Amino acid sequence: IGRAMSAVGADPNTMEEVLYNMIMNAGKKAGIPLNRFILDTTVLQLDGKFENAPKVVPGRGTNSFSQLIVSLVIASGSRLPVGFGVLAGNTSDSSTLPGIYEKVDRIADDGSVEFLMDRIYPTPSNILFLKEHEQKRMVHWVSPLKMGLSEKRVRELIDEADRESKWKSISYRSTKERKANIEPPLMAFETTWTLTEKVKPELEPGQKRRPRGSIQTIEIDVRCVFYRHVLNAESEKKKREMLKEGLEEALQNFCLKLNKRKYQKLDYCEKKLSDLLKTFSCVKKFVQYSLSQTENGVISLTWSWNEAAIEEESKYDGTFALLTNYTSKQVNPDQLITKYRSRDEVEVDFKGMRGILDLERVLFQKSERIDCYVFLKVMAFFVLAFLRSYAEREGVKTTEK
Repeated sequence: IGRAMSAVGADPNTMEEVLYNMIMNAGKKAGIPLNRFILDTTVLQLDGKFENAPKVVPGRGTNSFSQLIVSLVIASGSRLPVGFGVLAGNTSDSSTLPGIYEKVDRIADDGSVEFLMDRIYPTPSNILFLKEHEQKRMVHWVSPLKMGLSEKRVRELIDEADRESKWKSISYRSTKERKANIEPPLMAFETTWTLTEKVKPELEPGQKRRPRGSIQTIEIDVRCVFYRHVLNAESEKKKREMLKEGLEEALQNFCLKLNKRKYQKLDYCEKKLSDLLKTFSCVKKFVQYSLSQTENGVISLTWSWNEAAIEEESKYDGTFALLTNYTSKQVNPDQLITKYRSRDEVEVDFKGMRGILDLERVLFQKSERIDCYVFLKVMAFFVLAFLRSYAEREGVKTTEK
């Protein structure tokens, strides 16, 4: 079995052809549409030594698991897996988009297609790639904005929207909100976002540094829609207040330990205080503290809360943003969030592959056998997804199990 898996895993073209034929045959027989696709990646945390598998790389930290990346492309609605990749744990996920495009172009129905993408994909290089291939196949795409990496610009745009009253209520409600008869909780405003990427040429043999001026910066403007979920904003504010109360109590208890046993040494107290603050990472930036020791060796801790900063933070609660190349005439903010929320399907697929199909239980040490193992899991999930889709078309209710 091991030798057979090595032979299959060493031939990616054969695995791709098998999946291609299954997709085309299943799609034609069941009338499954192939024009909307969901792109995502997941990191597998593997336990063990993988000396013969260079794709499996050590994770960060002393006791962290080894890592392997699996990318998955599924057809929206039917949830059929139409493409997959097994990548090294340190791979830049965004670099996989051109290959995904070629796979989708081969199996998709005639006309334009839609990509609902993870936030790692919309880089200037990828957007330019899709633009350059519009004559071959038009791709409309939707992706969330990585807000954490551009926090200053995000907050500037939200502040501007607040000052100029740009927020407008929209009618979108999730299935859960409709069932609970909750009023539409979302507000939105539109703006333009500039994607930026630095392109660094590969070093020549023996070259230690890149020539001056060889690094290029690519910038491209895309449509951006910000959303604010009123109920989530209230929930985040309450959570912050609870964490503040928890940290306040923890600091008071910490003071009771000072000048006793190990807490008579300042460096030990500093370490323990640092460890304590790490457990309250969401609110530690709002507290100013001073840990000091007198000439007589008495250690004391004082602190105060920046209430103005806490209140300022609440302005950004419940917010997120979506990027897209759809125009506002093609897709309004209501329709855009509706499209993107269907992306949860791929999360369910990864959960199913990890649970029902035990994807993370990788017992093989060689790269080609690991590739074959993931391929077999994708095939198994294809069968499950096809049977579920076909049953639902016939009016038969199904569950994930």
